[in-house]
Amino acid sequence: MEDVHQKQVELVNIAEKCGFHSKEVQRMQILLSRSLNFALLAVRKTTLNSESRTPGVDVDNKIIRASSSEQEKLTMVKEIQKLAVSATYKNEPVKNVQITLANGKTRTVGIPTIKDRCLQSLINLILEPLVECRSDNHNYGYRKHRSAKHALGYLLNLFYSRFNVEDKYVLYADIKGFFDNISHDWLLTNLPLPGIHKKVLEKWMKANMFSREGVHDRELDTPQEGIISPTIINFTLNGLEKVIENSTSTVTKSKLKAKGLRSMVKFNLGVVTVRYADDFVVTARSKYLIKTFIMPEIEKFLKNRGLELSKEKTKIITLKEGLDFLGYTFKYQEQWKVREHFFKERIGRDGIALYPQKKKVYNIITKLRKIFRKSSNDTAYTLIFKLNPILRG
Repeated sequence: MEDVHQKQVELVNIAEKCGFHSKEVQRMQILLSRSLNFALLAVRKTTLNSESRTPGVDVDNKIIRASSSEQEKLTMVKEIQKLAVSATYKNEPVKNVQITLANGKTRTVGIPTIKDRCLQSLINLILEPLVECRSDNHNYGYRKHRSAKHALGYLLNLFYSRFNVEDKYVLYADIKGFFDNISHDWLLTNLPLPGIHKKVLEKWMKANMFSREGVHDRELDTPQEGIISPTIINFTLNGLEKVIENSTSTVTKSKLKAKGLRSMVKFNLGVVTVRYADDFVVTARSKYLIKTFIMPEIEKFLKNRGLELSKEKTKIITLKEGLDFLGYTFKYQEQWKVREHFFKERIGRDGIALYPQKKKVYNIITKLRKIFRKSSNDTAYTLIFKLNPILRG
């Protein structure tokens, strides 16, 4: 593990020195993809992941799990080492599965085979460090030592600071069908990967789906269920924060003399972006700023990547209306009721509250209720075993 980390750091240093698309970086990536340590770590990560319990269209003797023998794992390691640099690599169809979304609609997803997931994990190990070192400052999705709670905490501190609540407008942006619409040409042109690995990625994008009706063309091109998918999201949206920051540069050129200061200072517009994967919010001091300067630049940035904002879900709101983000609600009220214990020492006063979305809480309660109804004859141990996955999230 230490050797892998050291090699990743070395890869990043070469990229910063010679360029992320340089031949030196590509040679290093090919070398690392053939490395035994990288292949071992890729198989280990895939087998330890809980998703390894749900294989795709794998043949039984090719399913590798954490409980598999060392010999089986080593066989898989040797296989993906060859496939990573093979010009004749051919991926297996993905398993077609329908999942129900929170709004009641269904979405088709594809589950790759364990072998393809191990190979994705291997290529992700040589791509992720290059994406990570160019990530936006306030991107909290799928990054080490960052989580949704960090995004929520930063956003809450941001709402409390700087300006009055009346001066804070929030753009909640939702990207329409991220994986359905992302431009493959843009990805394959801009991803810092050697040509041989880009061909492998292209085959994952075009993978066929297997269902009860047989094998058919994949409806959702980009692999949104793969191990490499979070890295693709971050790579695609990296730079968005800088674009939003620069969108108001013409406004901030004018300087104002603040009261009590001798020199002129720039007028602070409070434009800050907080992103988690493909969900992001932008704060600003006025609705005019968001509509006139920020949104056109966001749309231009996304259009270049084949994406667009969802007109139904994207909205500009104030904290008085309430902001739903990452399963939580931010809301400001001038007078909170005593029974709403959001503020231990400030009950009855104004403030910004952060609490779980009522719909999410209701969904969990519904799941727990079903388990209790079906487990009336179960032992306490069995009941706890069923409840823990839901309570832990």
